[in-house]
Amino acid sequence: MMKIIKSRDLFNKYDMTYLKSASTFGALSSEAIQWLVKNGAVKTIETGDCVFEHSERDDSFFVILEGRLSYHKWHNDIYVYSSL
Repeated sequence: MMKIIKSRDLFNKYDMTYLKSASTFGALSSEAIQWLVKNGAVKTIETGDCVFEHSERDDSFFVILEGRLSYHKWHNDIYVYSSL
């Protein structure tokens, strides 16, 4: 089950050096990273949780800080699977 993490708890677990080492955050200033974390939703997910459905439209982006994500879909009658 997905649950929301408070930004203070995220910063207690991951320091700024760790966050800046992620390719998504690497080019951002510490202030920009802090703003994203404080104004965004930080969530944990468990094995088997669905993060999003293929047909959903959204204006979000996702950053994986720890663990792996698998992507499954059918495209032109071909099953596509990817693990990140």
